[in-house]
Amino acid sequence: MPRLRASLAAHLPAFGFAAYPTVFLVGANAGIVPIDAGAVAQSLAVALGAAALLVLAAGLMPWQRDARLGWLSLVVLFCVLYQPIMAVAGLGGRLFTPDTASAAAAFVLVIAVIAGAVVRPWASRPRSTLAVNAALAALFVASASGPLTRAIAAGGKRWPSVVEAQLARALADQSAPTPAHDIYYFVLDGFGRPDVLQSQYGLDLSEFVNGLAGKGVRVAASAQSNYAQTYLSLASTLNMTYLDDLAGVVGADARDRRPLRHLIDRNTLMTAARRAGYRVYSIGSDYGATQTIAAADVCICQRHGFDELQSNVLALTPLGSLPLARWTYDAHRSKIVEGLDAVDQVRTLPGRKFVFVHVLAPHPPFVLNADGGAVQASRPFDIGDGDDFRGDKGEYIQGYRGQVRYLARRLLGLVERLTEQAGPAPVIVMHGDHGPGSGLHWNSASASDLRERMAIFAAYAFPGEPAGLAPGITPINAARFLARRYLGLNMAPLEDVSYFSTKDNPYRFIQVAAAEATARR
Repeated sequence: MPRLRASLAAHLPAFGFAAYPTVFLVGANAGIVPIDAGAVAQSLAVALGAAALLVLAAGLMPWQRDARLGWLSLVVLFCVLYQPIMAVAGLGGRLFTPDTASAAAAFVLVIAVIAGAVVRPWASRPRSTLAVNAALAALFVASASGPLTRAIAAGGKRWPSVVEAQLARALADQSAPTPAHDIYYFVLDGFGRPDVLQSQYGLDLSEFVNGLAGKGVRVAASAQSNYAQTYLSLASTLNMTYLDDLAGVVGADARDRRPLRHLIDRNTLMTAARRAGYRVYSIGSDYGATQTIAAADVCICQRHGFDELQSNVLALTPLGSLPLARWTYDAHRSKIVEGLDAVDQVRTLPGRKFVFVHVLAPHPPFVLNADGGAVQASRPFDIGDGDDFRGDKGEYIQGYRGQVRYLARRLLGLVERLTEQAGPAPVIVMHGDHGPGSGLHWNSASASDLRERMAIFAAYAFPGEPAGLAPGITPINAARFLARRYLGLNMAPLEDVSYFSTKDNPYRFIQVAAAEATARR
């Protein structure tokens, strides 16, 4: 037993440092965004498995055990600090980028040599693991302090009761109409308004817009989003209301997105559709907000590769530069394509249907060109938008253009098949949750291109309503119209308002003027 304890103590730093990227990301996001426990377990298993292989390899070296493990622990420690070290060493990418396999391999080699020079494992002398154990403890304590602080601060918050009361009020006076039309609701992540895409991206969508009009789907010429972030936009749209009450409870300085996830998961629109007699299908994306939605009867939510947490864990280390496209870029591409394919599968099923589709495109990463072919990946997988996007503006515009053209072709084909099949004409809603982000600065409204971010593509087909909707309608009011006209909810129109908020303070809403798209406080 003493030998076992000594062995475990000696190996602890290598395994602890290997697990740290997962611990860091969970700690940074705990109490802010929902985290899949299964993904945490899988990420830790991969990290610890990799550490076990390294420990085994180190055991083959003809050095003292303490020397081998001290050297190995230093190597693993610097590998988990890969991104910040490389950012400093490369002067923010001006000297070199950490995204290439050659840079990652060179980093590991240099670190191995430096660790060897520090530890000198070939020399026979007494050694202590106190320093590496202290470093490991400091890292874990730093990762735990954030969640503990947020948990204490959130102790008195009332958001669950506020959210539940809001849902109950919205459904309180629902009538019971007989389902007469299938309903298809598409949220196209980051799809901007045609006039903005024409002026800023050189994209001519007139063929797409005219093709939709020919099938009775009218494009709103001056549509704007209600919010500039996906979680905010989905939570407000699917519950058909602004988020001021929620912001008043959680506080303008809160970062917690779990209330938004709760609103999406139990949303009013799908609940009302189910109560009105529809079978509700959710075709989710590989983004956490819509991977699953509890309000749906059926979730078509297969996962093809790593989720967000796993991808981000890898991206923090040299492992992110390995050829992992099969589980990242290829998986994301498959999710987009198969999500659109699933609409064709569901439309042929019997019974009245409410079909919600979230497509994480044309939002980055850019994985599809105009004809549906694969875009060659040049860096580790990342869904970052705005100034979180790892490429330059030219790369953003080029990649965005390709995915918009692909989506326009696929969506027009879907609309043709939906409107030409037998039976009553379907209700069709298509809109972006926000616009593109080539000019977005996440923590500055004044530095951001708000016109680009807030102007969205939006198109609607409401059978029996030949006049259509106002050209400047926002998603909240479009959803309220749908619920009032087809689901029996008594929801009067609200004022169309758009809000920007920063990533660090999502509930501190800055109103954006519809015409000028300029922020005012």
